[in-house]
Amino acid sequence: MTKFKVIGAKQLFGDINISGAKNSLLPLICASLLSRSVILRNAPKLRDAEILLDILSSIGITGDWDPSGEVLYINAKQIGHDVKLLQGLVSSIRYSTILMGALIGAGCKKLEIAYPGGCSSFGTRPIDIHLVGFEALGADISILKNSIVISCESLNKQVQHTLRFPSVGATLNLILASAAVEGSVTLHNIATEPEVIDLIDFCVKLGFQFRFLKERSLEITPPMSLRTALLEHSVIPDRIETLSFMVLGTLLCKDRLEIKGANIAHTKQPRDFLRSMGVPFDIFEDRIVVYRSEKLNARRLTVDVYPGIGTDYQPLIAAVMSYANGVSEIIDPVYPKRFAYLDELTKMGLQSTHLDGLANIVGDPSLSVNGDFELECHDLRAGFNSLIFALLNDGKTVLTKAEQILRGYYSVVDKLRSIGADIETIN
Repeated sequence: MTKFKVIGAKQLFGDINISGAKNSLLPLICASLLSRSVILRNAPKLRDAEILLDILSSIGITGDWDPSGEVLYINAKQIGHDVKLLQGLVSSIRYSTILMGALIGAGCKKLEIAYPGGCSSFGTRPIDIHLVGFEALGADISILKNSIVISCESLNKQVQHTLRFPSVGATLNLILASAAVEGSVTLHNIATEPEVIDLIDFCVKLGFQFRFLKERSLEITPPMSLRTALLEHSVIPDRIETLSFMVLGTLLCKDRLEIKGANIAHTKQPRDFLRSMGVPFDIFEDRIVVYRSEKLNARRLTVDVYPGIGTDYQPLIAAVMSYANGVSEIIDPVYPKRFAYLDELTKMGLQSTHLDGLANIVGDPSLSVNGDFELECHDLRAGFNSLIFALLNDGKTVLTKAEQILRGYYSVVDKLRSIGADIETIN
């Protein structure tokens, strides 16, 4: 178990660079199975990415980062018709789910895979929506005690399928699996997050054709044969990391914090929400300058699918609500149990209540934290919330299960030290 030791109450200053998005990098690694050789740029060497590559190594896929830790070289051989992925690593990350669609798209006729990761502090991520989609393509699904078997001997030539929910993972999976379909695949009620568009851009380079029939309806025409020459692609900037440092800046910066390499368009909705709370910032072409805020307003946040404000943002926005004037409310119907981090913060004096899907946070502009604390990082974004409060604490905080943060924030300790934070990793 990895721990962070943080000595807080330091005013942060300077600039910080945004890395490539975890939620884009991992599907792109899976998509590399459709090619022979891929170079991914702006590809941060994250814990989850290393685990995914370890899983792929068992079927002959190799991945190596250059010394910068942000350029990834992937070499894929021809995928066999019968693949088994039953090692324990499969169950340690949820993005192993996307390997199902990628392997189908790469020509696998029978796949047996251990149940992918997905359990967390805020409940189980269902995969039935993925499996129903594969069945619509013509696959046969068998659910065993410890694994899932997918048989793809004869897929349908024309597919029309409507997702019951605009799931990002299921959308990614079905786009990749469509490579094995001889005709066209039309998907309705799909997710349209930037990470989905990034995968579409990658697949265009492989020869796919895409046509949006309307906002959430996509017609996919897979290539007759996949292009196997070297494919290069740059991972989009991480929009959730961008907001994370905006929150950090408004609560902790000395006067201003400059966030470089952001995709401005991808962060519009949560930025607008922070603006409504009183967070001051300026926007430039690919950077955001955020200023320390002295007055924050309580607000109600309702989590929604993109282009609404996604569930991953709510633990970050909750940190701002903790210093707002009044009671803020969070409604999260997507992952209604995603409030364990609030129980951790009661140790530091934050007042809140929560039930399934609903939390009330009693903001206190004068909230002062002073003492020695130990906080548990329940999941990736909850972990960054705890990290923010550790930096606010005028004392020492030990964050346990800090590997959760390392799953999605590249070089986070070095980045925070570069702007004045006192943080170190302990084991």
